[in-house]
Formats: sequence, C-alpha cells, structure tokens
Amino acid sequence: MTLGQNIPHIGMRTVKTAVAVMVSYVIFAPSGLLYNESYPGVLGYIGPLYACIAGIVCMQNTVEQTLKSGLSRFLGVLIGAVLGLFLLVIEPFLHHWALTAAMLGLVCVAGIWVCTLLKRPNACVMACIVPCVMVIAGNVPGGERFYYGLARVVETLTGAGVALIINTLLPTRAPVQEAPEDAPAGGSEGETDGRERMEPDRAAQPGLHDYRLAGMSVDYPAGEIRLGLRSPQGGTEYTMVIRRFQSFSASRELPWGEGVYISSSTIQRMDENSCLLELELNSGDRIAVRYAG
Repeated sequence: MTLGQNIPHIGMRTVKTAVAVMVSYVIFAPSGLLYNESYPGVLGYIGPLYACIAGIVCMQNTVEQTLKSGLSRFLGVLIGAVLGLFLLVIEPFLHHWALTAAMLGLVCVAGIWVCTLLKRPNACVMACIVPCVMVIAGNVPGGERFYYGLARVVETLTGAGVALIINTLLPTRAPVQEAPEDAPAGGSEGETDGRERMEPDRAAQPGLHDYRLAGMSVDYPAGEIRLGLRSPQGGTEYTMVIRRFQSFSASRELPWGEGVYISSSTIQRMDENSCLLELELNSGDRIAVRYAG
C-alpha cells in the first residue's frame, strides 16, 4: 500500500457542500443581513449562520436524500419555533426557575413525540434546540424572541433550498479512477453473476469513494463474503469477493439517514496473517471484514 493510496479523495459531495455554504453566505452578506441590530423587526435577527449549517447538514449524495434531509431539518425548526412561541406566551406565569426547567423538559418531550409521530426522527434535534434557545437566549429581549424564532425558520429554509438546488445543478458523482486494466479479473462469469471482479485491495483510499453498495451476501461454509458494487463513473458493476473471512460486522442504524454510497474505505494489515477491510456509508453505518491474507 503506497502513501498516495491513504490520501482521502475529494468527492462531489464535498465540493457541493462547499458551494452550498458559499452561496448561503452570499445570499445574506451583500445586503448587510449579518444579525445587524439596527435593522427593524425580524431583519435584525437574520443572517447566514443557520443557512450555512442547514446547507451542510442537508447536502447528501443524491437529490432525493437532500430533499428528505432538508424537509426533516425544516420541519424540526418549524416545530421547535411553534413550541418556543408557546413557551414565550406562558413565560410570564413561570415565576420560578424550576417551573421553567420543567417546561423546557416537557417541550422537548413534545417535540420528539411530534417528530416521531410524523416519522421524521432526524427532525427531533432541532425541535428541541430551537425552543430552548428562544427561551434561554439572554441577549434577546423578551418580545424580540418571536423574531428570533421566525429568523431561524427563514435561514433554515434558505440553506436547505440552496443545498437542494446545488445538488440538482452540479454533477452527482465525481470521476473516480477505475480498476487498472491489468488487474486480475479472477473467477468465471458465474462466480460474480456477470459482474466484473474486484479485489479487496481496491478498498485502499480513495478506491471506493462514492461507489454504491448494491448488495451483500455471506457464504459461511465457504468462508466468503461478496459485495456488489456500482461505479460512480459509467455505472459499471463489480463483485468484490473476500475469501477466508475471520470475522464480519455490519450496522444499519442509519444515524445520518438512508444511504448506500461509500463515504470512505480503508484496508489495513492487522498482523502477519490477516487484514481488516472497513467501509463507511453515507448513512453513517459501517461494514468491517477481517480476513486471512
């Protein structure tokens, strides 16, 4: 394994995220919307920060995933703003800090419950953060916190919209180096279901960045694991056959949402007799295979 193989590849998702952040900032900065308190009403609380954050969080590998992430974040902010406004209305009646603490807890429970009811678990975080900030923020006067909530909704909607537009306009995948022509194909067509053969060594960075995981099978008696992979350039399909596997683990908890594209891939030698192949998907899940070799 060479040093160059360990240098991470800059993929199109990285490029599009950077563009989304720049565009989100430019939308607000030229007109002076940088949380300028001299501006009247809600304009004094609008700026690019939450738009940039939304652009980063919502940018995914595909337009569909970006739309789904954007809707979840916007919904979370909207629910949080409504709950925050409710707290501001009843705040004058909360004459003790213990009552305020109890209401903050109840509001978080309500936010998570509503997001779960709407089947938007990724919206839960913002549904809890926004009302807490609206009530606790010491630098925002009482009546002005209504403007604060509205400003967060506007910024989030802007950032999510920018991420969706950028993901639609820019190419979905960056060109990735294909397997060398002299790489051993190995096996017959039947062994790889008509797909081209790929060796596990291709997992060395940046070998599998942006490849799509199309399938996975385990043949325990034979000691083989097969990964179906689809190239981001041209859609060429490969089968990676990992022989003599010693241990295997795969998660599907989807901490970052649905995703089947490989964000990073590494392969390292564990000892004289075994190697460890690890894949991280854009869902945040990991696949790890230790095999003899």
